[in-house]
Amino acid sequence: MKSVFLVLIIFITYCLVSSCTLDYTRTKADGIIENIELYKQENGNYPEKLSDLVPEYYNKVPIHYSSLMDCNYKYFYDEERGGYSLSYTYFYPYGRYFYGSEKKVWVDID
Repeated sequence: MKSVFLVLIIFITYCLVSSCTLDYTRTKADGIIENIELYKQENGNYPEKLSDLVPEYYNKVPIHYSSLMDCNYKYFYDEERGGYSLSYTYFYPYGRYFYGSEKKVWVDID
């Protein structure tokens, strides 16, 4: 009985931590989007890479810690179309999220 209770406690704890981490990762990504849009207002175009936001908006290129294998936000600037995309992987290899500047919504790819 104790082992079932312990497994249940571990599972519930994992779910709570996982949920908080996902919320934090998305909030951080939304902040990156706000800074990308601010960069465009101030410079007339979107940044070519996330490192262009350093040091004006960040001390270093933002990363997240919700995935053990892939902690980088992926940014792609499409100069020809004048837009960008931002994505991250929450739980490698699944849990991929994508944001496009044209539709301005997050999409869960998996």
